[in-house]
Amino acid sequence: SAATYVTTSGSIQDILKTSGYTHPYSGQSLSPFAYLAFADLYRADLTDADLNRAILVGADLARTDLTGANLNGANLNGANLYLANLSGASLAFTDLALANLYRTNFYGANLVGADFYSVWLNSANLSYADLTGVSNVSTAIWTNSNLYGATLPYGYDQAWFEEEGAIFEETVPEPSSYA
Repeated sequence: SAATYVTTSGSIQDILKTSGYTHPYSGQSLSPFAYLAFADLYRADLTDADLNRAILVGADLARTDLTGANLNGANLNGANLYLANLSGASLAFTDLALANLYRTNFYGANLVGADFYSVWLNSANLSYADLTGVSNVSTAIWTNSNLYGATLPYGYDQAWFEEEGAIFEETVPEPSSYA
């Protein structure tokens, strides 16, 4: 049978694809403190997953839905989060070093104290995200990242981010997102 994950409310859910079908991942079930290095969770629907302090080094989480997930203190070093949805997720003190965050959606996410060492944030949506205390800001690639309404890291202002290629534009949701 397919693996499961624990939600932030404590219930157990089957891992599904973002399309709604059963996800082929058959490894260890996902829960706080889980060791999931190099797990292939491409297009998984992990809405509200509790992955507190999980080890996801090198994991493939591209196009994964992690809306509202708890990834506090998780290790996502070198993980692929291309086009992942982490809106409203909590990633406080998460290690994102060397992660691919290209076009990742962090709308309203808590990234307090996260490590951004050499992350690729090209075209990421960080609107209304809390970046307080984020480390290694100057090593990240910010080209076309949207920081509208974000709480910026200590010592950095809008002008600095704009020099790095970031934008500060209010976005209008796609009509399909209202459904």
